[in-house]
Amino acid sequence: MPIPEYLQKYAVDPQTKKNHTAFDLRCTCGHGLFHASRRVETKEEKRAVKPYYDYLLMVFSGPRKVTKDENGTTRHWHTENGEWVEDNYPERPFFAGIEVFRVTCTACGHEITVFDSRYHGYDALYCDELTPEAKAYEPTLRPTGSRDGSPMRIVLRLEHDESLEEFRENMGAEATPEEYADAFTWIWIYGIGENGKKKKLFESETA
Repeated sequence: MPIPEYLQKYAVDPQTKKNHTAFDLRCTCGHGLFHASRRVETKEEKRAVKPYYDYLLMVFSGPRKVTKDENGTTRHWHTENGEWVEDNYPERPFFAGIEVFRVTCTACGHEITVFDSRYHGYDALYCDELTPEAKAYEPTLRPTGSRDGSPMRIVLRLEHDESLEEFRENMGAEATPEEYADAFTWIWIYGIGENGKKKKLFESETA
């Protein structure tokens, strides 16, 4: 299984099992211990995105149906107070769903963006078109990992389509090995503390 281009210079001891690849991170300075942080929503962002999430919860918690009108246009419906109502989503804030995970080398201070859903993984490469706002957005990060802030080894596990040929079939077009490597469909990030215990720090489906 391939390793995405943006992570290749940090990946050590890769191991492959079926369509999964696991590897440790190592800074370019040679050090292998990090502090980790991930994106969190600010209070203001939580208030702004709440109507959108509330509507999603209401729409998908009850019966749904799909119809086509006389022009062949597909329409989606949900129930409100026992009545069928056509879906009419509130505007989705541009920052909703953005996920970012970064680590900082404890030896030299170099920061590595391990995952940013705007740029990494299948959807970022083939499905999502970024707005200027989303590109310019600076996420708020919060430390994650060990409770006492001690440094950790960082281990990644990535999932891809089982082969380049399968990826090309699913895409319906030619794709380069580099594109296949960058279009992982799932990512897991683990921290291993000084006591040797392994803890999942982050997980995201990217397709």
